[in-house]
Amino acid sequence: MARLEKNIPNPVIGWWEYHTTTTQLAEIANKTRPGLLIVYHRGVGPPGHEIPDAQYLTEIQRTYHGNVVIGQDLDVY
Repeated sequence: MARLEKNIPNPVIGWWEYHTTTTQLAEIANKTRPGLLIVYHRGVGPPGHEIPDAQYLTEIQRTYHGNVVIGQDLDVY
């Protein structure tokens, strides 16, 4: 979680205590083996510290090697 953590200012440090990290999500996906892992309802970070979709994908794909996308509103799969 250190990679995302360094992008987040102090007022929101600790958010991961209540949310699934990219590594945890990848580990869950490895156990459940979805045909397509769709990531949604993710934190985008506060203004000026936004976390790009590519960073989420990179972190998930370090551990999970299946199909994964970042879902957007109104996407159809």
